[in-house]
Amino acid sequence: MGNDAPSFEKGGPHGRCRVLLVIPGKVNFFYNLYARWMAEGFQRLGAHVHLCELPDVPDGVYDLCIVSCVGEVLHAVGRDEGRRRLRDLRSASGVMMNLMAECAKTRWFRNVVDPGRELGIEDIVDVGFLPQDDVVAREGFRYHHVFDGLLVTQLQQGPAAGGPPSLADRPIPWAHIGMHTKGRVALTDRLIGHVAPNGFVYLSEVSPIKEKGSPHLNPDHMRRVLRRTAYYVWCAHHDHFFMESLRFKTAWATGCVPIKVVDEQSALPADLAFASFVLREGQVTDVLNSMDFVAARQALLDEYQRRPRFEAGLARLMDAYGLDRRDLPGLAVDRQEDTQAPRAA
Repeated sequence: MGNDAPSFEKGGPHGRCRVLLVIPGKVNFFYNLYARWMAEGFQRLGAHVHLCELPDVPDGVYDLCIVSCVGEVLHAVGRDEGRRRLRDLRSASGVMMNLMAECAKTRWFRNVVDPGRELGIEDIVDVGFLPQDDVVAREGFRYHHVFDGLLVTQLQQGPAAGGPPSLADRPIPWAHIGMHTKGRVALTDRLIGHVAPNGFVYLSEVSPIKEKGSPHLNPDHMRRVLRRTAYYVWCAHHDHFFMESLRFKTAWATGCVPIKVVDEQSALPADLAFASFVLREGQVTDVLNSMDFVAARQALLDEYQRRPRFEAGLARLMDAYGLDRRDLPGLAVDRQEDTQAPRAA
């Protein structure tokens, strides 16, 4: 991109808001995935959307640019080259935001905020079930939370659309997939000894989970396992309470039931989304041994239906920055949900 300062006149082709989503491509798959979901949501809201890796960004100006984790993008491209390209892109964007899908109390949060701060990217969009504005605000960033609900198409095309849930094609009673920690080993031992000995376990060393070329289960492998699994069980790989919303959506999409396990001391927030799928360590074996799979799948559907659509969070973001969008029939947009209003574009 050139170095001349562009002049901003809002609206792209036919007056549509111009949105650019920059993905890392080669690092953790979930930052690619969230950007693709955002692309679909912004398109439904009437935006002209371009999604690509940083070296492939076309010349032009954008009303909104979301970098799907600055730290991941720099790792994929190379820090010096990546910084140069992102600085050029920042000058060509009305608003530039750094996407995070991490627990803000872990060391991985620094991979989000520190590279963004170096480049002067002052706005963070956080995707998840729980706002983390208290931590992000202390870092001096403007914060916008997008509730990680289902896209309208995900709700329409989900497993429920193919018929009622059944255990007939799910020979794996439980699956426990994640990075290796002592807590996860202990949970696996409990599942094998007190729930069923024939579950599926994959606990690997900590490293990026790529879409392709990964030594680990990649997302496609994981979906194939979970489509044959009844209960998708996990606990966090750190000591902080965090709702791994992507795991819930993966369970929804593959037709299984998500079960998040927390320790006995964890304080659960009031009105916690999907609270019925969060179990204490001492509850896990008794609840799983007595759980009605069909009823649990229906409860998961009911919970997603009463929570905001993914597009609703994107619509609030566009409204907050004064970006033109299309109204979608039946889409409830709560403009009071933000805990810290971002600046106007």
